[in-house]
Amino acid sequence: MITTVVVIGMFMGYFKKRQQPIIIVTMKNILGLLLINIMISSCSINKTGDERRLAFNTFKNKFKPIDLPTSLILEDTTILKESQPIDPISSDTLFIKPRGNFRTYGYLKDTTNYYALIYVNIGDGLYFRIATFDKGFNKIADTLMVNLDGCVPGTLCLKCSTAINIKDNSTIEAIDYMNYLNCDSLGNSTDSIVNRKQLIQLLSIDKNGRFKIDKK
Repeated sequence: MITTVVVIGMFMGYFKKRQQPIIIVTMKNILGLLLINIMISSCSINKTGDERRLAFNTFKNKFKPIDLPTSLILEDTTILKESQPIDPISSDTLFIKPRGNFRTYGYLKDTTNYYALIYVNIGDGLYFRIATFDKGFNKIADTLMVNLDGCVPGTLCLKCSTAINIKDNSTIEAIDYMNYLNCDSLGNSTDSIVNRKQLIQLLSIDKNGRFKIDKK
């Protein structure tokens, strides 16, 4: 009986000694696998970032650089001569989702915190917009550059024109020159101006790429 207990005790001691290295090796393998997984995940994140950067640069190349100060006259029929369509079935939609006829125009000088792209939604008129993106190529803000209360194409008894002035500090001034004409009861107008009006909208961009709009 004593012999049996000694043998069992020796066997258990031997088993414990043999078991411990197996556990250590297993833990090392697990740690190694975790490390490899972290490295793979890190590479995947960097790859995704690189792909987004490439997509944004490809998109930005559709826009022309804008030298400031500059003025855009919306009645100028050549204003979109160098523009390109924003493609609704391409990586363009990562940055701007076109709903209709959208075209590129130009980009302002890059800043430390954001990129600024100007594009156009073509409908019954030219609706210029500006969008800002952070350095991770995520959209910060997107807004109209023209005054919604300004010139409306096809309005009777109104002769109207719009200018967008972009200043050196990237402040954007939209001016609507509205001349109301003398009209009869049927809406037939003459060249006689009975009233003049100007609408001015100022759009500024703060250091973080967000917009502030003031109307005069």
